[in-house]
Amino acid sequence: MQSSEEYRAARQKLKEQWADSEAELTEDLDRVDRVVALLRAKRFALQLSPEMAEFGNDEAPDLEEAPLLGETGAKETGTPVVQESPVEASTEDIEVAEDLSAEHWTPETERLYDDVLYLFESGDLDGALVSLERLLLLAGRNPEVREFVTLNESKLLKLYQRSLGDFSGVPKREARMEPMPMSFLQRPAIARVFNAVNGETPFQDILEQVDAPAVDICAALNQLRRSRQISVVQ
Repeated sequence: MQSSEEYRAARQKLKEQWADSEAELTEDLDRVDRVVALLRAKRFALQLSPEMAEFGNDEAPDLEEAPLLGETGAKETGTPVVQESPVEASTEDIEVAEDLSAEHWTPETERLYDDVLYLFESGDLDGALVSLERLLLLAGRNPEVREFVTLNESKLLKLYQRSLGDFSGVPKREARMEPMPMSFLQRPAIARVFNAVNGETPFQDILEQVDAPAVDICAALNQLRRSRQISVVQ
């Protein structure tokens, strides 16, 4: 863990690099090492408090790395796995809960911000976006977080275009084997975006309709895509 002085210096260095650079981010995501990203994610999870670790594992799981139902179990135990029917894609809007994101630093959010800066600086942009998305959920109203997002908005949106696809694509809600915890879906940053997804409205229109910064909307869409709540039709 870096000292507070090193942490602030790294943060300022990254802000200056991103603000002054005019280079296009074209091939960066293609060079991300998924194995290294997974190892870093596991290392990072071990550093979190039990409350934060529970949030990371239960409320916003990365289901791309989880085995599908039926891939294991029967082979390991010899017991047939009962295949369940997927829960139908929700057609109802999610109730928006109170915004509990922090305005001030906590030990957990400061470590998370430190992780965001480290991953961006080391070139692990995919892992950095995952950490940034968690940071926006937990400390989205923090002035320094808002400054970082505002300063680097255009570059972050380019990264999200690489992750989500062209903004002319249309997101739609998906059926899932198990429903997501409402404690995750009802967070204002997630619920408002989820409610705007109807299978007909393209990303670009959602960015204009939802009353939130564009990066925050893309972050929510990416979390919903990664947790298989939505898919994208190009």
